[in-house]
Parts: sequence; structure tokens; C-alpha cells
Amino acid sequence: SGKMSDLLRRWLREEIGVTSKIDHFEEDFASGFVFGELFHKCNLQPDFHLFVDRAHPDAMINNFTRLQPSVTKLGLPFDSRFANRIMTEEKGVASKFLYQLKTMLDSLRKDMYDSKLTGSFARTLTVATVPTTLAVESQRTRTQKAVYDAKTHKQFEDNMRVRAQPPNKLYEAMHLQRFAEHQMEHEERTMHDEMYDYTMTMERRDNYRTGRLDLMRAQRHEKLEYEDEMASAHKASMTHARRLEKKELRIELALHEKKARARCARTDAASDDAFEGIDSFEKNLKRLGCDEGGEDYTG
Repeated sequence: SGKMSDLLRRWLREEIGVTSKIDHFEEDFASGFVFGELFHKCNLQPDFHLFVDRAHPDAMINNFTRLQPSVTKLGLPFDSRFANRIMTEEKGVASKFLYQLKTMLDSLRKDMYDSKLTGSFARTLTVATVPTTLAVESQRTRTQKAVYDAKTHKQFEDNMRVRAQPPNKLYEAMHLQRFAEHQMEHEERTMHDEMYDYTMTMERRDNYRTGRLDLMRAQRHEKLEYEDEMASAHKASMTHARRLEKKELRIELALHEKKARARCARTDAASDDAFEGIDSFEKNLKRLGCDEGGEDYTG
């Protein structure tokens, strides 16, 4: 990450004092020269003057072959395959290895400051003291015999030369490595763009679906309001119609009652006329009977 890279650069510049250019870890550490300068600044690489600052296979093999014993004395694994990964600028390998070196060297310096060694060596330790080859071998209990070191170093160099590709192929591999990184970046950008397009498409589809649902809900609401209005209007119309029917019925009943009363009145009048006629007739009969002989026909 960017923070880790800045941390390692500050450590190399300010604490160790490395002066070599460090812009890209994979490219700048591929030859092994900057690793050699790092170990030299820590007094761990006495033959640094034999290192070659060139990106050539022979120079790389020379640098990493001389670097291998120093790394091994720190107790870090370092074989020809790992060195070849750094030489071919495999992404992240150099920076991870550099961080391991930082952790190991910081721990070693702290152990030296906290050590209980006596004698002239202890009296010479100060805050500014940095690890030396003698200090590493004194502090670490993994000191190896000189014969074993020589055989291991020779085997490492032989493996390096076996694994190292011819100059043209190595240059080609390094060149292709950069193209591979560009291709990976292009693929990542393409994938990002595709994901962005897909996300935007899904967002547009969701927005369209949401808009359609909102429209359907609005239409349904308008339809319900219209139906409610129509139902209210129908109810009001039916109520008005019933009122009219009741009013017409009351008028009809009133007319019927008026006609019935008129008929009753006529009937009563006829009855009265009839009774009056009968009374008049009886009176006439009585009067006629008295006039003709005084006989009474009423009894």
C-alpha cells in the first residue's frame, strides 16, 4: 500500500541513510544493489565495493550471491528461487522482503541495546550503534561453520546461475512483466468500468421500475378517488330520487284523500237529501190524510 511504501522509504532514507534512487520497489531492488547498500549501511556487507549497479544478469547474480550469506546470518530464508522472483520484478516480493529486513534489523538493534553483555564490546555500545557482522553472530545462536557456509553459498550461486535466464530472455521477461502489470491494470479498469456500467444499468432499471410502480399507484389512487366520487354522486342522486318519490307519493296520497273526502261529502249530502225527501214525503202523506177524512194512515 502507499502508506507502507512511504514508511519503508523514510526508514531507508532517514534511519539507514540509503542514497540510491527508490521510486518503484520492484524495479529499483531487482538488481540487488540497493539491498547491498542497505546491508553496507548496517555494517553487514563488508564487500559492498564489489557490488555492481546494473540491471544485467551477471551483475544481478554477483549481487545476490554476495547478499545471500548476509541475509542467512540474519536468520531469514533466502534461496535462489526467492532471489529469482526479486530479479524478475514479481509484484510485491521486494517490498515484503524489505519489510522483513526492517523488522529483523529493528529487533536486532533493540536486542543489542537491551543486552547484558560485558567487556569492551558492551562499553562501546551507544544509541547510535548499528548491527555489525560480529554483533549478529554474537547475538544469534545460529552461527554456522565456515565450511557449511561456503558450501551453502556455492550451492546458492550455482542455483542462481541455473535459474537465471539468458540476458535477452531476462530483459524480455522484465519487459513483459511491465506489460503484464499494465494488462492487469487495464483489466482492472475494464472490470471496474463494466461493474460501473452494470451498476448504472441496474440503477436505471430500478429507477424505471420505481417510476412505473409510482405511476401505477398514482393511477390506482386516481381511479379510487374517481370511483369514490362517482359512488358519492350516485348515492346523492339516489337520495334525491327517493326524496322526489316520497314527495310525489305524498302529493298523490293527498289528492286521493281529497277525492275520498269529496266523495264522502257528496255521499253525506245525498244522504241528507234522501232523509229530507223522506221526511217531506211523510209530512205530505200526513197532511193528505187529515184533509180527506181525518183518518190517520200513520198507524
